[in-house]
Order: sequence, then structure tokens, then C-alpha cells
Amino acid sequence: MKKCVDILTRSCGYHYVNYDYDEERDCEVAGCDSICRCSKITATRITSINSFAIANDVMELLDSEDPSLRDVIENYIKNKVSESDFDIAVSGGYYGDEIDYVKMNHSKAVEILEFALSVRNKSTSDLVQQALLLHHGYVLNQHENINVEQKKISYKELISKALMTNKFADINKVKRFDIPDQCSGLILEENNGRYKIIDGNHRFQALLNIIDRNIKNKYILYDQKDLNSFLKRNVRRLKKTIEVRFITRKNEEQDSLEELKKMVLNLQKQIDELRKAIHK
Repeated sequence: MKKCVDILTRSCGYHYVNYDYDEERDCEVAGCDSICRCSKITATRITSINSFAIANDVMELLDSEDPSLRDVIENYIKNKVSESDFDIAVSGGYYGDEIDYVKMNHSKAVEILEFALSVRNKSTSDLVQQALLLHHGYVLNQHENINVEQKKISYKELISKALMTNKFADINKVKRFDIPDQCSGLILEENNGRYKIIDGNHRFQALLNIIDRNIKNKYILYDQKDLNSFLKRNVRRLKKTIEVRFITRKNEEQDSLEELKKMVLNLQKQIDELRKAIHK
């Protein structure tokens, strides 16, 4: 745990956060030459937190690529990590004051890692539900009792069947996804032969941008004509595949089976703890 905490609390610069500061200077009084050497930083502040980058590092520490686990961890970070959880240190340099380092607080790093460890062994269905709860603050009734199936489908199938939207995406949220692998893990629900995007609209938009650089970070698939044009322009690229998650409703028999599995896991955990106690 200590090694993992040390990694999360290393100097993160602009990797985990964006920051800014106020400064004062009076070169005439200080006698600076053509280069200012008298600046004094009077205030510092965190302007934004990159939960995406923090979650990526936590997933590497867990040695996991599970998109459902990643969603839970990132949404937890969005909800629980604030500007006050980072320390900014200032020190004097040859050109006046400088930002020495920006680090996450030790206690916050421990909290994130403990949470990640507590959810890492949950089922995919439970992780998806928890991610939706953390992201939206509630879970719709139709998503309270679900199965989740992970599978790969072609870009063409995804884009052809995704329900179109006429709203613009937040460009800053779209730009953070710059390679296809980062766009995987969309949560989809079949709806009359089409795919409704339950979670991952920005990743879907980013994938469109990566496939076709001409669409300028906005949704353009307003109608069938736009869609046909997009598919025609990108025939080769659309043969690639992407991993997605489909959710379906459970039935009562499946519910009973899930409960039985949980009971067995809990019993096994108790047996393991008892064995450890005996060996001590």
C-alpha cells in the first residue's frame, strides 16, 4: 500500500491538476536586469482536477483493465476529490518565486486506494450500477436489477445503430480521449434494434472524431443522410472493433443465483479468515 500511495502523492505537476497563481514584481526597486528575478507568488490555486489521469494510475496499480472498475474509480474521484486535497509548494529560484511541486494529500491517496481495493472484486453488474449511482446520484428503476455482457462489436455496427442526438458535446470532455482504446467501455441498451447510450456519450463522440477528423468535435449524425455520408467516407476504418457493455434486465431465477453466489463467496471468506486465525 505504501508504495502505491507514494506513486499517487508524487509531484504531479499538470498531470493530475491544472493550477494558477498570482504574483507581484517591482523590477525597478529590485534592480533586475533585462530578466525579472524579483517575482513573488502571493496566492496559488487549483483550477481543475483530471480525474481521468488519476483513475488511469490507480488502474495501473491494480493491474486491471476492467472498464467497469475504471468507471467506478473515476466517478468516485470526481465526487470525493477537491482542490483542497492537493498541496502547492512555492520556493525561491534564480528568477524569483517558482512552483516547487503540486502533490495530492497523503490521506486522500490512501482513501482512493482503499476504495479501489474494496470494489475491485465486485461483479460487472454491481460495478456498472455503482458507477451510474456515483455519476448521476441515483439509478433508474430499469437499471436496478441488471445483467451486463461485455463484447466486441465493429465500429460500423456501433455507429450505425447508436441512437442519434442533436446536442453538442462538451469539447473539453471529448478532447481528453485521443486514441480508440480510451473510447471503449460504452454502456449500451438495446432499444427497438438500436443502441441507446446509457453512459459514454463523450467517448462515442471522441471515437467519431478519431475516425473522421473533419467533424470538428460535435455531433453531426443528425439524420440518416449524415449517417450514410459518414459511413461511406470511412469504410476502411469502420472494420475495426471496440469493446462495449450491454445491459439487460435480470429475471427472478437469476436474482436467486446471484444471491447464492454472494453467500458462497462470503462463506469462503469466513473460512479463509478462520484458517488464518488457526495458523497464527
